[in-house]
Amino acid sequence: MGASFAVYIPYASGASASSEAQPEKSVWPDITAATVLFVDDDDEVRVLASRLLAKGGHHVLVASNAGEALLIADSYGPSIDLLVTDTVMPFMDGHSLARRICAKIPSVGLLFISGHPGRGNDPEDEGRFLAKPFTEAELAQAVTRALSQARRAESQAH
Repeated sequence: MGASFAVYIPYASGASASSEAQPEKSVWPDITAATVLFVDDDDEVRVLASRLLAKGGHHVLVASNAGEALLIADSYGPSIDLLVTDTVMPFMDGHSLARRICAKIPSVGLLFISGHPGRGNDPEDEGRFLAKPFTEAELAQAVTRALSQARRAESQAH
């Protein structure tokens, strides 16, 4: 005969045995989903941010460098609503990438990210900067702001 054992789970004081866990309130506002091109040379940042963006309801295209991002931009064209790019990457920095993407897709929104101190003061950032590391709420706010700016600029252009 096999041995038997018991597992004891402590009861949390103040918790009702029948209470259900409250669903987590989303930090993502109810906005129209966007197609986001996310570019970062850091694998962990790319994976985490793309998951958070998808959790916010966005379609996420991911690139590990500017070359990949330009190929994706060629393929998807104006369906890309927002470019989120690291400012410091090998071969081409985020601002140079943004200029090239904007030449292809003038209506694209921009959000620059960086973990390097002193970034975000570039005049090109125009309030479109998010320092790394960032929380999901900070990413949600920055993405929402960048998309709103882009959509407002596009509607004024028409």
